[in-house]
Amino acid sequence: MRRKDFALWFVLAGLALMASCQGGKHEEKAIMKEDMDLTVDPGTDFYRYSNGGWISRTKIPDDKTRYGAFDILAEETERKVKDIVYDAWNRKGDTTDAEWIKLGNFFAAGMDTATIDAMGYEPIKPDLDNIAMVAKPEDVVRQLARLCPLGCRIPFYITVQEDSRDVTQMSLSIYQAGLGMPDRDYYLDSGADYERIRAAYTSMLEGFMRVQGYEEAAAKEVARDVFEFEKRLAKGSMTRVERRDPIRTYNKLTLEELQKLTPNFDWSLYFQNMGIEIPKTLIVDSPSFLELVNRELVATPINVWKDYMSLQLMTDYSGVLSSEIDQLSFDFYGKTLSGQPVQRARWKRVLSVTQGALGEAIGREYVAKYFPPESKKRMEGIVENLRSTLRETILGLEWMSDSTKERAVAKLDAMGLKIGYPSKWKDYSDLTVSRDRYALNVRNARIFEFNEEMSKLGKPVDKEEWFMYPQTVNAYYSPTRNEIVFPAAILQPPFFYPNGDDAVNYGAIGVVIGHEITHGFDDQGRMYNKDGNLENWWTDGDALRFKELTQLVVEQYNGFVLEGEHVNGSLTLGENLADYGGLSIAYRALEKALKAKGESVQSPLIDGFTPQQRFFLAYSKVWRNVVRPEESKRRLKTDVHSPGEFRVNGAVYNIPAFYEAFKVPEDGPYYRTPAQRPTIW
Repeated sequence: MRRKDFALWFVLAGLALMASCQGGKHEEKAIMKEDMDLTVDPGTDFYRYSNGGWISRTKIPDDKTRYGAFDILAEETERKVKDIVYDAWNRKGDTTDAEWIKLGNFFAAGMDTATIDAMGYEPIKPDLDNIAMVAKPEDVVRQLARLCPLGCRIPFYITVQEDSRDVTQMSLSIYQAGLGMPDRDYYLDSGADYERIRAAYTSMLEGFMRVQGYEEAAAKEVARDVFEFEKRLAKGSMTRVERRDPIRTYNKLTLEELQKLTPNFDWSLYFQNMGIEIPKTLIVDSPSFLELVNRELVATPINVWKDYMSLQLMTDYSGVLSSEIDQLSFDFYGKTLSGQPVQRARWKRVLSVTQGALGEAIGREYVAKYFPPESKKRMEGIVENLRSTLRETILGLEWMSDSTKERAVAKLDAMGLKIGYPSKWKDYSDLTVSRDRYALNVRNARIFEFNEEMSKLGKPVDKEEWFMYPQTVNAYYSPTRNEIVFPAAILQPPFFYPNGDDAVNYGAIGVVIGHEITHGFDDQGRMYNKDGNLENWWTDGDALRFKELTQLVVEQYNGFVLEGEHVNGSLTLGENLADYGGLSIAYRALEKALKAKGESVQSPLIDGFTPQQRFFLAYSKVWRNVVRPEESKRRLKTDVHSPGEFRVNGAVYNIPAFYEAFKVPEDGPYYRTPAQRPTIW
């Protein structure tokens, strides 16, 4: 989504729950019967059985598009971050610390709405004036290059990352982009909903032009022309399913080859105006998309290119400009696309932007205040138990050959682990921050990030780098680094209970760990070897059997319907495999952990539930949420994750132990025969 609360960088991802044990709070109870609906048969709808009480009494706050366990923990973490930033804003703490001062000044500038509103769109007017001077295709190339460091990803975006075929090298990569709406389908699909969304989008564009002084008729014409231009870009864009293929999206070209492919677009001129050294080779995700851009450079009238660049720039900065511009953006991206009735409070929006600019400066303070070392130690033990469990599972697989098993185990053993926070913090010395120029601060921060990224070219890969802040409620697996990473903020209920029983911890954080580990072996991750390089290390027979098994999962999820729309089993395959694999591995790891203590999954009872049952209840609790219909539809189009209820019901009904724990009836809607439950990991 293009809504800009500086969200190009910072995503407070959806994971959460009621209360944090960190910082001295009382640890919440893991399983509460009042949150369940005991009138529902767990064998027919486990998601409703385990969460129905909570769902029935939970109202989505007006400033949110969804509300669930993830979001509640995100709120708790946000409050802690607020305390840190407010201290900096009010000049409490170490006022000799340059980063602390920058943090306070950045937030102060964002809260100064009087100055922001008085300036209108003036902060970006110099850039708009430069765009207005464009007179020929070469000028378009120059201007696109100058907009790139400002965070404008049009009509493609440039990044620096590991070369997937040789991860010891950092390479310049080019990815298709340039659309103001979330996905190509919003431009191309038919139906009343899409017509309504397209009308609202062009209305926003018209509003942006009127802010700049255009009359209504002229504004409408500009909006129409820019929309039609973006529609042509959409037609030439890969689908989200196509973009999931790491082989298809790896196209390494020399600069000469790229120039021959796109003769109208002067790449040397582009990189010179971007201010970076002209690269000898590049990696392109979609050569055909760049060919389209090459054609449009000369086929599209210059005035349309100028209007396109101007409107994209205003869209990208709308969240940090005047309230009039900000509201135009929210009316489309918030209300129309996601059904969000009202904006988040000003301090929340500014906090997100501040984190995008100075996230590690905040993270350093967050870790010092809220991350107990003992949490990391217990987490490490759970990770190693899951790793050893998956190792045993791989070696025992009947469908996989010995040679592929050997390579899979080698990859598993080589998988890196990071917990809590980075070993070194980012240096913000080169970032200039003012206390009264919010949009300028954002501009400076984006340029700072761009320069930092470009500086990686030609240097060794920094293995200590993190791609999430410690205060982010999320986790990730990096295929090119073959590592799993768990920021400090996720080590709280309902994911991690420092004083909780093994069943709930393995059902919650254990499955999250298993989920991330499984990403190393899902339909994308399996294409990378133990070092992170793209390599086919599977036998042909094993690859075929894997595809046959995963196709069953695709078909299962294709059958799920929400808001009248089907889940896209191909788009969500990687996450569905990770959910299923994580659940399977974590359950077997729980059995091992209990056995080592002389216990079993059948006893003792806690609150009337066996450890086996508590494991699945804890898993379901993590994914409960209520979502606005508009947001559900948007996510079905754009999100690689399935909706929460299907992350639960889609996975648990594939697990034999679940049938044992909750007596699933054979005539139930989710019942699957053993033959219908693919045993992958």
